[in-house]
Amino acid sequence: SIAFGEDSPEAIEVLIELGNIASQKGRLEEAESAYQRALVRSREQLGPESDDALRAEGGLAMLMVLRDDYAAAEEAIVDIVERLESSGRAESPLMARTLMNLGLAQERAIRIPEAIESYEKARVLVAAGHAGNAVEAFEPQIRLARLQATQGRADEAVALLDEIVPKIRDRHGDLHINTISALSAQCNARYHAGDHEGALESATLAYEAHREMVTVTHPETLRLRVNQLKLMNIVSRFEAADAICEAEIPLARSSLAPNHEVLGEFLVQHASALASLAEIDEAWDCLMEGIGIFERGLPPGHSRTRMAYAIASQFAAARHELAPDQGFDEVAAEFAAKLD
Repeated sequence: SIAFGEDSPEAIEVLIELGNIASQKGRLEEAESAYQRALVRSREQLGPESDDALRAEGGLAMLMVLRDDYAAAEEAIVDIVERLESSGRAESPLMARTLMNLGLAQERAIRIPEAIESYEKARVLVAAGHAGNAVEAFEPQIRLARLQATQGRADEAVALLDEIVPKIRDRHGDLHINTISALSAQCNARYHAGDHEGALESATLAYEAHREMVTVTHPETLRLRVNQLKLMNIVSRFEAADAICEAEIPLARSSLAPNHEVLGEFLVQHASALASLAEIDEAWDCLMEGIGIFERGLPPGHSRTRMAYAIASQFAAARHELAPDQGFDEVAAEFAAKLD
């Protein structure tokens, strides 16, 4: 800002880029301050419908995604999409990036059909050459393949990603957000195709790259760690999963909001590992804490909460078999009733 002058258009672009960098590094308050300053200046100097003003609004919306406020994020991004359409910018780089952001907010909210539609619109813009440098050529394909894997097309997604991932790693190296996105999508596709060891390999590469590129406490780094833990439990690496949880749940508690879903996921995965290691009471406590976080932090009826209810019902039924006089049959019935 000093080099260009506080009120120059270049200074606004610098503020937006500073917001992007701070967001990537998990410094969300710093990112919010930069985006807010860019938004105020761009509205005053360039107008509220200028590209820079909408880019700053988009940055603020993506902070909502990182903070798990998916409904507010989607509402804000849809508003940007509508304003771009009404101002003749439906085929612009800013629209391509905004559609990618919209798809991510919808994906995180488990609104998969809507996310696929947003990513497909972005893919069309990229294929037609309208995205400029705002969206990389493979980016929409990676996002689409990740979701296709959950829609009964896992083998197709695996084949596409096994072809794309090496090209992206060659182009960018491992410490790049596009490489990490591709590895995460490959992990998801392999999981749904039944290749759990292959999925764990991709999940580990994605986590290690993000940790090295950003920080161990960034919300996305912790989310990638949870994905790795899920797969470690699936392939019966319970001791390793337990050790990771013991070391890193305190990090998650200190860096995430108290009701952040990633903290809840950490606790649920720790419960799974502990139960498999016959640490029954500790596992139950972790599971109950995780469910409490989901109930407070996610919308009613969210799929993650329901999955945790199902786990709790099964776990309580198993505990009743071991200790019939402790009332776990009633607990199992209570959680089962929450699934109705």
